[in-house]
Amino acid sequence: MAGTTLNTITTRNLRKMVAPTDPNVRWNTYREKTLKGFQCVVFMKKGVTDPTIYFEVYKRLANNGPMVRIRIGDAAVMNITMARSKAKEYLADIGKGINPIEKKRQEKLASTTLRTAIGDYLGPTSKLADSSKVTGERLLRQMETHTGKAGTGFLDTPIAKITSKQVTTIHAEHSKQSAACADGFMRVASAAISAHYIDQSDDDDQPRNPIKVLTRRKLWNHVNPKSRHIETEWIGTWWAATAELKPMLTWFLRMGLLTGCRKSELMNLQWKDVDLVEKKMTFRATKNGTDHVLPITPSLASCLPMKPKGDNTGLVFAVTETSIRNGQIKLKKITGRHWAMHDLRRSAASIANRVGINEYTIKRLLNHGRSRRDVALTHYIQFSIEGLAEALTKISDYVFDQVQEHAAKEPADKVPAVDSPKLIASN
Repeated sequence: MAGTTLNTITTRNLRKMVAPTDPNVRWNTYREKTLKGFQCVVFMKKGVTDPTIYFEVYKRLANNGPMVRIRIGDAAVMNITMARSKAKEYLADIGKGINPIEKKRQEKLASTTLRTAIGDYLGPTSKLADSSKVTGERLLRQMETHTGKAGTGFLDTPIAKITSKQVTTIHAEHSKQSAACADGFMRVASAAISAHYIDQSDDDDQPRNPIKVLTRRKLWNHVNPKSRHIETEWIGTWWAATAELKPMLTWFLRMGLLTGCRKSELMNLQWKDVDLVEKKMTFRATKNGTDHVLPITPSLASCLPMKPKGDNTGLVFAVTETSIRNGQIKLKKITGRHWAMHDLRRSAASIANRVGINEYTIKRLLNHGRSRRDVALTHYIQFSIEGLAEALTKISDYVFDQVQEHAAKEPADKVPAVDSPKLIASN
């Protein structure tokens, strides 16, 4: 690195500063003698003809500490007086053994609110699956709704100032409305705070996560997972009731039962990912971050809407959250029972187990995330489209047996046949 010492960096000699002529040298440094540690750098970026000139501080921390380099700002947007004033602040801290970079990081840690940390955690740059982001945002809204002003104040509190009492109070208040949502929100908050600490501080010097008080005091609700599903004796009733909905919603719900796909996977399925020639469909950007490929069996083909002619874009199932919710309400009026979309997923898994499909194939059909500890599933067992098609056929055969048994008990004009044109699209 070439270096030149000047008594004082001025506007006049700033204009005379030049970029290095040696192609192997990337920058020239001009150090000020009057204010030691204050310097100006002329940097030549590859592929650019005009150099960048910026001010910086470069000095060793007190007590023989490490060298610290801090870029103050570009000469194009900051004059020398402003740069020198900022340099004096940095140099004063360095003289006391304080690293200005670490100081700024700690200030950011101290000022970042929980709302900001969660926003960053669920934001566009997050590596979370889209469905996880949607769930996190929903839990955030529910928390504010259930806890009112107290929840809003909690979210707007800097992370560094969140107390154990705040956490336990908000969690208890939220639990009165929904124990599962209270646990869910606090888990999102805890993950957001941990992610923020990792981004802003050294791994071995992270502040304590305030949400951990729920673990120390054993205050988590630990709500048991839902087990509701469509029991065997209700499959025919449910299937017949779906025929009373709009065709698009009928196909959507039945596809959910026959495949066990997540609601988000079905809602985001696009025609460009449905290959009617190779008879397979690909669900993109799923919850576990991988593409999910399933074969299109004859039974599944009957649950696909008619593909628009000449159109290879757009969503396969033109449904919305509102239309799905309205459909569930109508099904409850018809059958007297409520079934959520995720109940269909549990139902598919239960049927698969009942017809003798092995555990690993069920996990593959449901697109469950693969644990690193499950070596057999992650390294050895490979699944063929044919094998998955056989498993899906067993599930659909079981469902259709229940549908036909139900149809035999009802008047013919009330229950459409399994192969009714109303239920099958001409693809």
